[in-house]
Amino acid sequence: MTEEEKADLYRRYPDLLGAQAAMLRAAENARKLAEQTGTKLVVGQPKPASKTNG
Repeated sequence: MTEEEKADLYRRYPDLLGAQAAMLRAAENARKLAEQTGTKLVVGQPKPASKTNG
């Protein structure tokens, strides 16, 4: 994506400007919470639903 295309995207959707930073903060907080609680953090693409599990 060119700089001009990015600028156009942000002009049309101003909420996107802070979305990437917000997602990075959320991911870091999820990692910290998983570490604190001993919960396994699943990273990656979800598996497609099958007929038996939903």
